[in-house]
Amino acid sequence: MTDFTLHFAPRAPWVLLAFGTLAAVALSVWAYRFAMPPVAPLWRRALAVLRALVLLALLWLLGQPVLERALPASGRRVTVLVDRSASMQLPERRGGAPRAEAAERVARDVASALRSRAQVREAGFAAALLGDSAKAGEGRDATALGDALAALAQLPVERRPDGVVVVSDGVVNAGADPVAAARALGVPVHTVLVGAPLGADRAVASVETGAQARVGEVTPVLVRVMSSEPRGAAVPVRLMDGDREIAHGTVTSPGPGAEASVTLRVTPAKPGLAVWTARVGALDADAAPLNDARQVAVPVLPGKLGVLIVSSGLQWDLAFLRRALLGDTTLTLTTRVRERSGWRGVGNSGASGAAGARRRPPTCA
Repeated sequence: MTDFTLHFAPRAPWVLLAFGTLAAVALSVWAYRFAMPPVAPLWRRALAVLRALVLLALLWLLGQPVLERALPASGRRVTVLVDRSASMQLPERRGGAPRAEAAERVARDVASALRSRAQVREAGFAAALLGDSAKAGEGRDATALGDALAALAQLPVERRPDGVVVVSDGVVNAGADPVAAARALGVPVHTVLVGAPLGADRAVASVETGAQARVGEVTPVLVRVMSSEPRGAAVPVRLMDGDREIAHGTVTSPGPGAEASVTLRVTPAKPGLAVWTARVGALDADAAPLNDARQVAVPVLPGKLGVLIVSSGLQWDLAFLRRALLGDTTLTLTTRVRERSGWRGVGNSGASGAAGARRRPPTCA
């Protein structure tokens, strides 16, 4: 049951308010004592009461009244955090149903058991705390339990939970430390583990790259890998474009439950939307082969257009033209200036091109 309390300012003028109350009541009675114009006795008393109520309300507002609502006691609001990351699609046990189904079943059981004693709210989390309008698959590539607990601590006071129940497979590969976030939240946090260890497993946790790439330019691709193998085991990583390998590397296993990364460098050969697949070498008895690969889509821009400027000497027109062309990031600019000793490159990267250019003047088609 919600409790309300009403109190006034600590230094409210009680004596003046008391005298003012008596004066307001007396004024209300006096104002309708006249017989003219004729007013029915019932209406006269009703108008006197209404006038008294209005005057008293205006008067007692000077005392700065405050209406407070007592918040529910500890344990009255419980949030059930359900892991909805991609790892929950793995089987609960070898050959069993997905862990997500077991997690939903556990969440319903927890809500049913606590519903008579607390207000139970269910919320999902993956790379962050998921809202009610989160799209399917949005932000599901990582599991950041610490960030989800920190988001609960930032909720308004009336929505902040007094207890949290986490339903997850226990895999955390991103975000803040869950233990530190739970301590900062300051409320009891209980966990329910869903899914048993499946045995030896390698997985690509995530694939990260820039917002776009360009033909002919090196693009770094960061691949994060998790492995249940002992520390020090070599895990091969390949980056595929369809059936063609475009980069490869090796990750040293950091041990079960930890994560390692490798940066692969790719030089796109054609423009368009490139879909690259990062894949780890499969184990002989891989418990979950579905998580051995992960894709990333990268828009590849066309290569830069080469522009060659040939001038008979250094002059202001040449400087103005170079300044205008250098402002366009889609161009590669090469400048050759004729001197008495031969052709010289101006502002070009590398010395070999300028040295070779002195042998003969460039030709343009």
